[in-house]
This record gives sequence, structure tokens and C-alpha cells, in this order.
Amino acid sequence: MNQGLGSTSHVAAPENIIVIDANLVDNAWKTANSAYFASNLLPSPHVTDYFIIDLNLVSSTDPKAISSWLKSNAAYFSYEDSNNFIALGHDLTDLIYHTQIETAITAGLCFQINGSDLAALASSFDRSNYPHYFQVETNALGVPTGITEITDYNCEANSFSFPLFKAIFTLFGIAPTDRRNATFSFAQIVSPTNVTSIGFKLEYDTKTMYYDFTGGHTPPLISTITIARRLK
Repeated sequence: MNQGLGSTSHVAAPENIIVIDANLVDNAWKTANSAYFASNLLPSPHVTDYFIIDLNLVSSTDPKAISSWLKSNAAYFSYEDSNNFIALGHDLTDLIYHTQIETAITAGLCFQINGSDLAALASSFDRSNYPHYFQVETNALGVPTGITEITDYNCEANSFSFPLFKAIFTLFGIAPTDRRNATFSFAQIVSPTNVTSIGFKLEYDTKTMYYDFTGGHTPPLISTITIARRLK
């Protein structure tokens, strides 16, 4: 059960949640992180005892603070319980961006790669979590042209964490041997206020999903939760 229930009644927005395995942390960790606890309950947790962290309480304004917290605490995460929340934090639901990505794909103004080749870009994808990210490289026009691995998060970079892609593979039931059949298409997206960023489309079997990049701002989705939800 949620071991933080006795210290808070705060409820976190799902897209801001990270689940901590309570058996991996000590009392010093609990004291240091109690200000970030939320009271959300998991319906079917993978771990018996856990803490819910609201990343928006870590910081609602400073992406580096959240990135630093993720890096420092990555060893304590219950990734099985966090996967859905990590993916939800990047879920691109506004149809305006779906259309932009589809238009870019049709025009050849995107970077496409299958899941197997994406994982192979990393030195050790399956054994790495935070602070490992994929950075999307772009040309002078903002069109994605490639992807590289980075381990020093840059708030200005178009960066997606390894745990995001691991979450996607898990949630879609994409086994390592089947990743080649998953196609990722990265494209530039532009908000109604003319803010540019990167989004991507996933195609696997009959499934299609759209996501936006870490640190991105895609109005009308901007809110106080934007920073936290994009850094996961």
C-alpha cells in the first residue's frame, strides 16, 4: 500500500507520478522526500509497499531540479508501476499535433527509425535508465535528422528519456525481438502560439500513438504541470 498516506492527503495528477519501491529506501530518504509524497492509490501495484512521488512538488518551474531528482533516485523506482504514468506524461492528445506529424511524414519531413535500431543507438539501452536520454537532432529548419544518446540532460534539447521508450515497449507488449516492427516517426510540431518542438508517432501492429518531447511546450497543454510531465 501507499506508505505515504499517513503524512499527506495531496493527490497528484497522474501524468506527474513516479512510484517508489518502499523496500528500497531508508528512513533518511523518506524524511528528505516527504514533501513530494502524494496519497494516490494504485489499483494493482507490482510492489506491495510504495510511495507516490508528485514531480510537480519537486519543482513546477525548474526542469533541471526534476532531472536531478530523477537521476538521483532512479534506482528506487518501481518501473513496472511507473510505466503508465511515464508514458502518460508525454501523451500528445490534441489532434492538431497529430495532423502536423502526419503531414510531415507524408512530405518526408521527419526522421523515422524502428524500435530495434533506436535501442541499438544506445550503449546499453536495456540496462540504462535516468540520466540516459535520446536527443533528436534537427536541421536549420527544425526538421529532425537523427538521434544520439546523451547522459547530461540539456533543458534546451529535444530529449526523450530511455524510461519513456521502455515504458512504451512494455505497455504495447513489444518484446525486444519484435522491436523492429515498431516504427517511430519524429517530426516538428508548432503550437497555436508559434512555439516549435518535437513530437513523434508510434506505429506497432494495429496500434498508433502520439507523444511529445521532454521539456516541450505544446499549448493548450501548458500548465503548472508541464515541466514535470515532460521530464519523465
